[in-house]
Amino acid sequence: MIAVLKEASNLLQPLSLVWLGLLVLGWRLWRHQQWQTFRLTAGLWGFLSLTTCLPFGTLLLGQIEGPWRASVRQWDRLPTSDAIVCLGGGVRPSAQEIIGLDLQENSDRPTTAIELLRRGKAPRLLIGGGGSPKHKPEADAVKEWIAHWQLSTAEVVSLGKCKDTHDEAEKVAALAKAHGWQRILLVTSASHMKRAQAVFQKSSGIETIAAPCAFQTRDQLEEWLFLPSPGELDRFGTWFHEVIGWWVYRARGRI
Repeated sequence: MIAVLKEASNLLQPLSLVWLGLLVLGWRLWRHQQWQTFRLTAGLWGFLSLTTCLPFGTLLLGQIEGPWRASVRQWDRLPTSDAIVCLGGGVRPSAQEIIGLDLQENSDRPTTAIELLRRGKAPRLLIGGGGSPKHKPEADAVKEWIAHWQLSTAEVVSLGKCKDTHDEAEKVAALAKAHGWQRILLVTSASHMKRAQAVFQKSSGIETIAAPCAFQTRDQLEEWLFLPSPGELDRFGTWFHEVIGWWVYRARGRI
């Protein structure tokens, strides 16, 4: 009974209501033979069903994350490098949180980088990330958190406010050239790693070893059909963002 009530409550979520609304509207249009509007409505309902009721986004995103899955549980095999580079996007500065940070979906990025630093994979950590005029750069907030919690005694460097992945790569490239670094460990989400590694290798010209984290998919699917899922739609959005980002970066000569 509880399971039935839980599933019923899921139908009252905004995404489910939109899905049901399109279904009802399509049925009414079909009954009144308003074919042109029916085709548009049916197409929207079909797309929404594909991206929220089926593991379509999970399958697509899994293709991007798949090549990096072999690195899981092999952290100690990563080579010692001149620096660990943690890309931004995992946290957001927040005066409302006790640690000064609001952990986001990709918060595995800084925690993975700190753990690699703790394991002695590099003598320093470089932190990237964005920021807004009203808040300090993300990288500064993470650096302060590491110092306050005494998470590492190694050198921690903030890259300041970065516009995007290419900007982070350019700043790391300048530091690598100035200090003669030959190899870095790159920490970012598995879904973002292909584009990020290509950008860093082209910008810096030094060896860039992938240390992926924040996997959103698994080896095997657990469900094939479900009620509209916001998480499934998010995974489709992540895949779409990376595909578009790859071609935009390629067109601009960044990879």
